[in-house]
Amino acid sequence: MPIVGRFECDNMRILTTVLGVLLTLFTAQSVSAKEWRGIMPLRSVRADVERLLGPPSQGSPYGSYYSLRKEIVVIHYQRVSCQDSCGFGWNVPIGTVISIGVIPKGDHGKERFDSGADFKVENGGAGVVYYTNEHDGLTLEKYKERITLIIFSPTEKEAALQCPSTRDCIADFFPKFDEYGNLSFEDEKARLDNYVIQMKKMLGRGALVVVGENLAVRNGLLKRADRAKRYLVQRRGFDAERLLIVDGGYQTSSSTELHLYMIGGVVGRIYLFPEKDPGPVASKALQRTAR
Repeated sequence: MPIVGRFECDNMRILTTVLGVLLTLFTAQSVSAKEWRGIMPLRSVRADVERLLGPPSQGSPYGSYYSLRKEIVVIHYQRVSCQDSCGFGWNVPIGTVISIGVIPKGDHGKERFDSGADFKVENGGAGVVYYTNEHDGLTLEKYKERITLIIFSPTEKEAALQCPSTRDCIADFFPKFDEYGNLSFEDEKARLDNYVIQMKKMLGRGALVVVGENLAVRNGLLKRADRAKRYLVQRRGFDAERLLIVDGGYQTSSSTELHLYMIGGVVGRIYLFPEKDPGPVASKALQRTAR
């Protein structure tokens, strides 16, 4: 009898293991898209988001904003039908999640997300690099060796659900909100106040981009941009992770540019391509010609 009992226990243990393996395989096959905390583009809806995360700290018809302990998150929803979307939306019910933008708080390296995935690399300029895995609908933005944005989008297999462009539309994707040269800090703060109001309104993020004729000039402007960021974070209560300070490279005149971007979504990527620096000798020749 003890031998039979041990045999039955061993059989039960094997059966349990097999069932566990089958369940794991079934679950892996069922989840065909990337998801974040159980929220999946084109599958989840606003009610699912609020059930999992609670009411957003800020919301609108097109998005919900959450500032969590380890990340800032904006959930984007389908706002209009395909007929009114200008080809930028998806053929899903209004209120369906269409993308998720995540800004990590703290240090995140790309290696955390690799796991053998096939990423396409794209240069955004000025040190910004994008890694995209279209199969899984995952995009990573890296700046200065840190992951500064993670975008969860529909997968490659779901591309057929994208809205066709049915009519001519005018869409402003230009990210520059303001630009200024040498002005007093009081005047700069007024510009920054308008900037942060607009970023909060659009559930967005910003980049303080400095440009100038040489590195020494831009280093001075980068220090000024640091001061501007401290003002927005300490005095206006803006999340530090939502602001990048970027050396935008060479331009014949120096200035600070205030750029606006969505946190994920259609226009969430940063593209900055500076002019080619002619070098000090050519630059002096150009100045003499201009005179």
